[in-house]
Amino acid sequence: MDIAELIYPLRRWWWLIVLATVIAAGASFAVARQQPPTYQSRATLMIGRTIENPNPTSVQFSLEEQLAVSYANIANREPLRDATMEALGLDWLPEYSVTAVPNTQLIEIVVVDTDPQRAQIVASEIANQLILGSPTSTNQADVERQAFISQQLDTLQKQITDTQAELEDLSQLLGELNSAREISDTQNQISSLKNSLASLQLNYANLLSNTEKGAINTLTIIEQPHVPTSPVGSKMLVTVGLSAAVGFTLAAAAAYLLEFLDKTIKTVDEVKRLIKAPILGYIPEIPRKEDRWHFVTNHPRSPISDAFRNLRINVDLLGVETKTIMISGSAISEGKSTIALNYAQIATQANKKVVFVDGDLRKSKMKEALKLEQDTGLSTLLNSPAKLKDVVFTLDQRLTIIPSGSCPPNPTELLGSEKMDRILTHIKGMADLIVVDSPPLFVTDAAVLAKKVDGILLVVQLGKSRRDTVKEMMVQIERTGTSVLGVIINKISSGSNYYSKYYGSYYNIPDSEQNDADISETEIENNPQEPGVETDATSEPPKDEMKPDPEIILNEQNREISSHSEDVPQGRNPKLRGLLTFG
Repeated sequence: MDIAELIYPLRRWWWLIVLATVIAAGASFAVARQQPPTYQSRATLMIGRTIENPNPTSVQFSLEEQLAVSYANIANREPLRDATMEALGLDWLPEYSVTAVPNTQLIEIVVVDTDPQRAQIVASEIANQLILGSPTSTNQADVERQAFISQQLDTLQKQITDTQAELEDLSQLLGELNSAREISDTQNQISSLKNSLASLQLNYANLLSNTEKGAINTLTIIEQPHVPTSPVGSKMLVTVGLSAAVGFTLAAAAAYLLEFLDKTIKTVDEVKRLIKAPILGYIPEIPRKEDRWHFVTNHPRSPISDAFRNLRINVDLLGVETKTIMISGSAISEGKSTIALNYAQIATQANKKVVFVDGDLRKSKMKEALKLEQDTGLSTLLNSPAKLKDVVFTLDQRLTIIPSGSCPPNPTELLGSEKMDRILTHIKGMADLIVVDSPPLFVTDAAVLAKKVDGILLVVQLGKSRRDTVKEMMVQIERTGTSVLGVIINKISSGSNYYSKYYGSYYNIPDSEQNDADISETEIENNPQEPGVETDATSEPPKDEMKPDPEIILNEQNREISSHSEDVPQGRNPKLRGLLTFG
């Protein structure tokens, strides 16, 4: 699978993706614009006072980081939230978050509110509630206890200082003594003072650990919350961008899901992979307002007619015997009958005598297309002793139509009979090309007809022909042993058609001018200049001779056609008579 196939769902459903993206972005933009401005107030607390210690340990830092995470979790729970609302007399709190700053002993409190003062008050109270729930509480009992500890620390500090001074004096005296007894007594005094100093220092450390200065599990506000003066960014662009991305992603996923559920053929490369045959023609979609059955006759200079003309040339250039061609497809409503009849008409423009055989004996559309009044046709020839001249119609001197006739009870057996072989053999002697319009190849009638023709042209419509039916069609064709001449891609977009882009301006000629050109060419063919007669290029014929009387030309052409088809009855409907005239 190449890149083109991967992005095909996005290209096919681009309008859905664009629409979903625009709607998502527009809706989020409209909602974001209606939101009032928001303000943010922030407070920061620190666990312990290790940062003030000149010789901190990693154990202290690790413990304080764990305590910060615990306090942050407590602040985000209901008890602290309720305590904050009760303290402030509020029924609700604005949006806030309490997080532990990674790898630090800091706790950050952020409050976002449409009221800047309320944001500051709530941030301050949340910090206060955290402190009240910690050993750093400021109630009266704790204050008195801290005062007592401070007094004891001061006393111990003075005793330690005095002891250290006395030790220094004794150490100096020891160096001046000569008596052994005095030296021994002094050493004993020094040893006693050292033990006393160690005891005093231990007591001092124990008392200091119970104060805020020495405790690890304490909270201190290092950043007071302030009243914000300017709103924080609304992040409108981020919101709109994320909404657009979500809309795009969902629409793209829906496009791929639709393509997964859709089993039809999407690309020409997929046609080439399923059908091992060349693409011989790309036929644009015929406008609905036009007569699709006789389009190449009514509009011979249009890009669509040129596409049929290119199809005819490509078939001729195959270099194989293609006197009998069957045009079929994998399913109904793929346009095979329209292509078959127009292909037969375009072949007559190459001065070929063409016989169009409607081989769809079950659900033929030719009676409706040609407005036939009787039900005689191919089924009549196969099921009765009728003669060929009794069932055929002529559209012009070079195109003969054999309609399907009424639906027989046994169409498969009739199409596979020897009489069908004799009919085709007889027709080959009358025409340069036989175009057989067959049922879809999932019908057994088509398989029977396929054995009797020189080759098959398969019609595929992108977005309609299904992969599974095309695969079954190829299996059926392999069983018949008939060669596939090529593939016709029907109803392609006119915007991607080469003929529409390159020849569009050349063929964009009014119908009146086209008819005048056709009449002039007819006059030249029917009235060639006689040898030896000179004409003056500058002379102008009289105005009444500039353009022959159309009524005279029609009568002359009708007489000429009648002389070539004495045994063939003409169509009895107005469209057939018109085609007889302008063939």
